[in-house]
Amino acid sequence: PIIDRMFGRQREESYTEEVMAESYNKAKGWEEYLPIIIREGLAYPVYTETSAISVMAKCSGFVRLDSDIEVIQRGERIKVLR
Repeated sequence: PIIDRMFGRQREESYTEEVMAESYNKAKGWEEYLPIIIREGLAYPVYTETSAISVMAKCSGFVRLDSDIEVIQRGERIKVLR
């Protein structure tokens, strides 16, 4: 879906609801797309210093974190863009 949007193609966004396996902290004031890997029914953040294509290819989806969000708590339900 993200690549479709980059090329201007219209596509209905597909989300699944998942549970965070661990807490994740980010800087307030920045919107972020966090890569996620889903294993054994839990969503794990993918920690990386770059937005490398290899990371995007291996992840299960992304969580969109608005600029006002600082923390996603372990056990919190999230929407994963697939």
